[in-house]
Amino acid sequence: MQDNKIQSADLLTPADEVHVREITDNEDERVKMSALIQSSKMSAVSVPNEINWLKIQGRIQPIIAAPHPVKEPTVVPFYIKSFAVAASTIFLAMGWLVFSNYQLHNQLEQVLLTNQQLESKLINPKVTTYEQVFFVQKLNDIDKKLQNISSLEQKVTLLQKRSVLILELYKTQQGVSDVFSI
Repeated sequence: MQDNKIQSADLLTPADEVHVREITDNEDERVKMSALIQSSKMSAVSVPNEINWLKIQGRIQPIIAAPHPVKEPTVVPFYIKSFAVAASTIFLAMGWLVFSNYQLHNQLEQVLLTNQQLESKLINPKVTTYEQVFFVQKLNDIDKKLQNISSLEQKVTLLQKRSVLILELYKTQQGVSDVFSI
C-alpha cells in the first residue's frame, strides 16, 4: 500500500477501500492485502504500563519546568530616541514643503492664465490707440526682463511695475486718465 499509516480494517474509509481495490489488480496482490488486513485485526493495541509512563513523565517534567531564558529588552539611549524623533520631524516637514510647493506652483499657473485672459480682454484689438501701443510695448519689455532675471526680488519688483502699467492702461481705457482731448 502507498500509505505508511498503520490502520486496522475497521478504520478504512470508503475512499480507502476503493483505493485498496484499485491497487490490487491481480490475485496475488489481493491475497497479500487481505492477509495484511487480517493481521491488523488480530494485533492488539499495546499500552505501556504505569511504571514506564512515570519514567517518561520524570524525563519530560524537568524539561517543561525548566525556566526558559527570557531576553531582556535592550534600553535605547535617550539621544538616539531624540535623533529618531528629529529625523522623523524633518522628513515630515520636507514632505509637507514639497507638497505645498507643488500646490503653490499650480495656483500660480492658474493665476497667470487668468491674468493673461484679463490682459487680452483689456487690450482691445478692434480699437488700437497710441496709448495702448505704448503700454503694450512697455509690458513686452517688462516680460522680456522677467525671463532673463533669476533673482526673486527683482522679479517681484518688475511684476509690481507691470501691475501698475496694467492699472494705468485700464484707467485710460475707462476714460479716467489725465489726458484731455481737444
